[in-house]
Amino acid sequence: MNQTQILHDFDALPAEAQEVVAALVALLGREHRRSKSSRRKSATNMADEKFIGIWKERDDMQDSSAYIRTLRKNEWN
Repeated sequence: MNQTQILHDFDALPAEAQEVVAALVALLGREHRRSKSSRRKSATNMADEKFIGIWKERDDMQDSSAYIRTLRKNEWN
């Protein structure tokens, strides 16, 4: 459906229905902007989280794949 058809269909609606459609479009726009800004905010603040870097001083986790293999071997055998 293209914009011309949408506008034509919108114009064909009674006034009350047009108000409902306009309110829905406004609501969807607010929700989209809110979710977009929250995604952006969480991505930029991730480096400030306290858990970032908590394993940097651990010698046993230098090779994460080897560390996980060892954990699995110990748990599954």
